[in-house]
Amino acid sequence: MSRNIFDLNATFDTDKLFGWKGGTFYVDVASSDSTEGGTFVPGTQWTSTIEIGGDTFQLANVWYQQELFDGAFRAKFGKIDPTTEFGYSNATAGYMNLGSLYPMTFLTVPTYPYSSLGGVAYVYPCENFYVGAGVFDANFTWDQFVPDDQFDDVWAAGEAGLTFKTMGPFCDVRFAFGGWYDSSDFTHFDTGAIESAYGLYGLAEGRICSGDCTCSADDASDDCGLWLFGQWSYADPSVIEPQLHYGGGLALHGVCAGREADKLGLYVGRMHYSGSPSVGIQGQETAIELFYAFQVTPSVTFTPDIQFLLDPGGDESVTDPIVFSMRLELDF
Repeated sequence: MSRNIFDLNATFDTDKLFGWKGGTFYVDVASSDSTEGGTFVPGTQWTSTIEIGGDTFQLANVWYQQELFDGAFRAKFGKIDPTTEFGYSNATAGYMNLGSLYPMTFLTVPTYPYSSLGGVAYVYPCENFYVGAGVFDANFTWDQFVPDDQFDDVWAAGEAGLTFKTMGPFCDVRFAFGGWYDSSDFTHFDTGAIESAYGLYGLAEGRICSGDCTCSADDASDDCGLWLFGQWSYADPSVIEPQLHYGGGLALHGVCAGREADKLGLYVGRMHYSGSPSVGIQGQETAIELFYAFQVTPSVTFTPDIQFLLDPGGDESVTDPIVFSMRLELDF
């Protein structure tokens, strides 16, 4: 089976265009197709980050961002993917398992390819602390710029974090804690009552590198070194089936001399389900991923990836699938 995405985006600096400092305008057009080759591997922790269960062509993201007070305040509004602002880890570039990219109990978040109208504001009062929040239309938008019933319900999130340039042997350390709320109607598994949904999440990440945390001129990027990360998330088990997820991994950015642009990563994630008798899911699901991203040229990346999904969907009776993928990225 095959999955593909074509993404065309452009970023405009308003300072260079109009002399308006701190402004950025971004537009992204995307075409995705997950219809070739049948149904993808079952499970909550999807083994492909571009799987959508269909096909679409749309204006995926379009937003304006403004920074003020020398970067101490940042605001963004437009059609935005909330997972690029909340619960995202800098260490997980290159992974294919969806569980590594953002909290898996974000079950109702309007993310790819369902980016939503909304706004975000973050404050950075000092070097080591930040706090922010965002509100988005909770209605998924498929093949429309906006839905007909926009903002009948909202998906909101907030996050606070601590950041440290160095901490012992680690560089670029970050600890984050956040929560989300969805005002949409959800049916209580046991009582049948209509309720809203909520969840919490946390993450920690950092990288080990030599010297003063700066990468040499030979390195392909400024995030070289061995990244370590961990994450957990929780959702209300009375209305959300995947109630608890936790995971972690290692990611080496710059594998060896001569392969400074390559990445090697290992990830393990585990999902616990609500266990409500009316849901019928009592078990847990475990995902294991190993990948190597080979930078063929500055514009071409080839990534072999193998994943093991144990008890997919929490069902011990299902044969545990092994998924081998090969991803080709062309970046111009």
